[in-house]
Amino acid sequence: MKKRNVRSKVCTLFLMGMIWCSHPLDADAMNLRFGIHPDKERLVFTFPNSVPQHTLKRTGRNELQLVAPQGLGPYTGKRPRFGNSKLVRAVNVSNKSAGIRLGTDAFGYVSFTLKSPSRLVVDVFRDPLGARWKKAKDQGAKSSAAAAKKTPAAQAQKHRAKKSSESVKKPAAQKKRTHYEVPNVFRGELGKKGGVSPTKKEIASQAVAASTAQNPDAQPQVKAEKTAPQKKAAMPKELSQKPWSFRGSIDKADGKKNAKEARAERLSQTRPASKDLPQPLVDAPEPESLKKAEKAPAAGPDFGKLMNAAIIAQNGKQYDAALEQLGHIISDKRAPKDMREEALYMKGDVLYAKYGDDLAGHFDEVNGAYEIAMNANLDSSRVPAALLKRGVLNLRVDNVPEAKAFFKILRDKYKNDPNVPLTYYYWGDYHFKNKDYERAADEFQYLVQVYPDCTFVREASLGLARSLKELGYDEQAYKIVDFIEKRWPRFYIEFPPFLQLEGDAAYAVKDYEAAKDFYWAYYNIDPRGDDADIILARIGDAYVNMDRFDAAREIYEKAVSDFPDREGGLVSKMRLAEEGIYDEPSLAQMYSIFDRPLTLRPSRIYKEIIKDHPESKLAPLAQLKLAIWELWNKRYLDGLKASSDFVKNYPESELLPRAVDVGMQSFSAMSKALVAEENYPLIVKLWEKYPFLREHKDQLSPGACMALGLSFWKEGQPGRTLALTEPYLKKPQIPEISEMAMSLALSVYLDNQAWDKVVEVAKDVKNWELTPEHQRELNYAQGLAFENLGKMDKSKSFWKKLAQDKELDPRQRAYAQNFMAQSLYDDRKYKEAYEYAQESLSLLLDTQGNENRIRDDLRILMDVTEKTGRIPETLKWAAEYEKHMKKDDPSYPALKYRVAGLYRKAGDTDRWKNMLKTLAKESSDTLYGRMASSDLELAALEENAQQYQPDAQLQ
Repeated sequence: MKKRNVRSKVCTLFLMGMIWCSHPLDADAMNLRFGIHPDKERLVFTFPNSVPQHTLKRTGRNELQLVAPQGLGPYTGKRPRFGNSKLVRAVNVSNKSAGIRLGTDAFGYVSFTLKSPSRLVVDVFRDPLGARWKKAKDQGAKSSAAAAKKTPAAQAQKHRAKKSSESVKKPAAQKKRTHYEVPNVFRGELGKKGGVSPTKKEIASQAVAASTAQNPDAQPQVKAEKTAPQKKAAMPKELSQKPWSFRGSIDKADGKKNAKEARAERLSQTRPASKDLPQPLVDAPEPESLKKAEKAPAAGPDFGKLMNAAIIAQNGKQYDAALEQLGHIISDKRAPKDMREEALYMKGDVLYAKYGDDLAGHFDEVNGAYEIAMNANLDSSRVPAALLKRGVLNLRVDNVPEAKAFFKILRDKYKNDPNVPLTYYYWGDYHFKNKDYERAADEFQYLVQVYPDCTFVREASLGLARSLKELGYDEQAYKIVDFIEKRWPRFYIEFPPFLQLEGDAAYAVKDYEAAKDFYWAYYNIDPRGDDADIILARIGDAYVNMDRFDAAREIYEKAVSDFPDREGGLVSKMRLAEEGIYDEPSLAQMYSIFDRPLTLRPSRIYKEIIKDHPESKLAPLAQLKLAIWELWNKRYLDGLKASSDFVKNYPESELLPRAVDVGMQSFSAMSKALVAEENYPLIVKLWEKYPFLREHKDQLSPGACMALGLSFWKEGQPGRTLALTEPYLKKPQIPEISEMAMSLALSVYLDNQAWDKVVEVAKDVKNWELTPEHQRELNYAQGLAFENLGKMDKSKSFWKKLAQDKELDPRQRAYAQNFMAQSLYDDRKYKEAYEYAQESLSLLLDTQGNENRIRDDLRILMDVTEKTGRIPETLKWAAEYEKHMKKDDPSYPALKYRVAGLYRKAGDTDRWKNMLKTLAKESSDTLYGRMASSDLELAALEENAQQYQPDAQLQ
């Protein structure tokens, strides 16, 4: 609900009530809240589940009774206080009922229910008519809720809503249409351009809707234009059904002429019409109050002249002057009663017109004027019209519950009033403006069905046709337009834009000949009019669809010549450049166009529209086509930028998904080229630069995902690589893409030694049909994983298979042979271990492999030869080992100590001692240096001890 300007005291009470009402409710019990509003007092019953079946009726002069046969449920929470209330005094709640006691008998009430949470709302307001209430003998006054159920209109509306929700399904695409203005019920609100307003002949029948009416039951007589009697077009039988389930055809207006001849004859009589639409209510019959005032003897001011001055000022949009004149009448007690009543209602109309652009900011002032006028005479014939106006006023500021309440009172209390049909019209218009076209169609259709003689049935039919058009029901919309044409054959003279609607409807059902005729008729009325450029473009489109290309080119060129900077001229430029109609472009379609030898360069037209006419409806289409043009020309960076500009400048466009798709394809094509160049940083940079790529990453092609994942890995962002690749491991295999995802994931896991993750990948892809190359890669990764997880029994089978695979990468094969040699040595299979280690060493030396693996192979060769007693060969491998080690290597002393021992085993004691002395001197602070010193000391002791042993020969 919009904010209202109210007095501070009332505002304070209202805010306090709102804050109080915002406290949490007991979830298992009924709760009651009370609030004071400027024009009513509100009771809100909140239920834990659904609102129970109930009746609300007046049972006494100052009492209402709410009865729920199944019970209201337990009542908890704070009891509301009514100390500041001017109407409600107390509410007594029992198990199955609630009594509402009021402080006056001059009141009225309405009730309605809400969902989420379930609430029953009771509004009580001042109503002098309530003081006349008397309790009936056999039946009390019915509550507004019960009355609504018994109202035929309400029952039909409920049935229509239910039927609509069960049977209607909207088409996916909805095209935007220019909206039309609704008929005016507020005197002084002039028809706007493009609107549909009642004509002079119809003013009499809408007298009640206008505030100038005196008697709603008697239509004033207005002379109509003399025209030849015409056969009234038959209402389509289908209007008794849903508009989207039409069957049959509409009766012809003249059976002797075919449709084309009749249309040609009618359109040939088209004459220029005034640019201004017929102005409702300006030429309305003179109010009865003025006539009485002229006949009445002069008593004080000339109230008739004051009223005339107010009317003239209002019609001239001099609203302050009109209000001043009306104020004199209203404040002067000598004014005739009818005159004063007229002035009160007219004041509301003037305020409505004055604040039409800011009704929310002046709601209380406008609404209050109508409320004062109604309360002045509750028996006035103007009350139904005022109820309608107050409902419309609330709709204008989106106060939907209040609008429902006023329309409901009008329908229930004044069922036969001519204003009742208009409630359906204004609901339809409200839903149409809010793009709820299905509900709009329901409201308009109901008015046409149930009130075929209503003043605004023509406008309702027009609204129905437009709603069906928006819903995509082109055939049904065309039938409604045809019905309007036959029932009101001169409507296009009063409202020329109807010809455009006829043309659009015919074009939608591919009746291009008829569409062309309607468009030409509309164009000829005013060749320089506001819509002339669009009409010319549509005429050209009709010619194209009829394969009359020369005529189409001539029309397009005229549109470009006459309106170079208007919408129709820009459309025509695009049509000429592309040599056809392409308003919903696809890549395949536009590629076929660009492949042709075009006379004009399309990109020049696209750039002109984007640069010079950025607010044009064509700008999004031009931006999209420019992006496709750049992609087609393999200017991927420009295509990416054009798509990004579209997303940034036209986020609400229906073409947005297409633009995103073009951008994604531009990125995919560019990333593929950049991967070939190994320009991984640029791929990452583009991904970061254009946010729409990240926002729609689910639309990224699998190839682009892999290119981006590879780039992240190369740029040291493994986490983002896994985010792109891991989902493909869980999906069914996609040739090449799935294998690349596996390779990237394995690379990341191996780099980070995530051995468990490697095993998981192997499980995920166990049912894939891998190429030999990818199978080798997976086997190698599994071998490493099991080796590092200490599961040698599992890794051995992979190493054996890989060590014998001649197609395996030499370095990887060398690693496999290394692991295999170590496993065989552990199994004391020294010969096989020696062969694997020697072959692995050879591969590593040829490929300049990892030094640690080279030393591993040399160590195994040393171990095997030493174990088998081939000490000289061991010393040779030890010398090779030393070549791959620096002296500052921590393991260098250990090697030298071992080599010294080998010399001792070979019987070269002097070499052994010299090496130990050197080791003890150079590495005295190491373990092996101390061990060398200890060995030398022990050797010296042994030599000294031998001096005291008996000579062996003497023994």
